[in-house]
Amino acid sequence: MSGQDSSWTGSGSANGSTFSGDQLGWEPTSSTAPLTQGVTLGATVAPASPGLGDTAAVLAAVPAGVGNGYGTTTLGAGLTLAIPPTAPPGPYTSALTITIVTSNP
Repeated sequence: MSGQDSSWTGSGSANGSTFSGDQLGWEPTSSTAPLTQGVTLGATVAPASPGLGDTAAVLAAVPAGVGNGYGTTTLGAGLTLAIPPTAPPGPYTSALTITIVTSNP
């Protein structure tokens, strides 16, 4: 499972302004202890260096052939947005896309 953020687009008083999705970072979390069926959490991604905009980052993974394919793990992430000092004040929107790839043995 991975995630990637789109550019942030301003509206209202920030209309016409944008900044990179790389300004968003995360720290993967799980409220399931212990993690189910070989699940491992991805690394923390700092905002802006490298951030989640240009390259998708792993939230969690399970190696092929581990476990029986059943179980539940509750995942989350602490998000950090580093708004550039040059961004005009106002509302901004972005899309964080989460991708899950599954396969049958």
